[in-house]
Amino acid sequence: NFEMDHDKESYIYPNPVSISEPVMLEIHPGSGENTTIDIAIYSMIGERIFANKLHCNSSESCIVEPKMQLASGVYIAEAIIRGTPYRTRFVVK
Repeated sequence: NFEMDHDKESYIYPNPVSISEPVMLEIHPGSGENTTIDIAIYSMIGERIFANKLHCNSSESCIVEPKMQLASGVYIAEAIIRGTPYRTRFVVK
């Protein structure tokens, strides 16, 4: 697992990912209420190639598995949780 932030609220795995494997983003909202989370994946040139909103209960982790084929390269995953952005890079081989 790869941490998106030092707070350990979100992870992306596997990292690096092979072209034939799905990318999964695991989010732990960590509050006592339902939380709406904005998820995005960007190419290194800043093009948003995936976006989604999900509603997550604090007592569970939410997993997002974008149903898309990513080309080899480096990407940025972003999760905005309660107004705070968490970002990390991941590699597709």
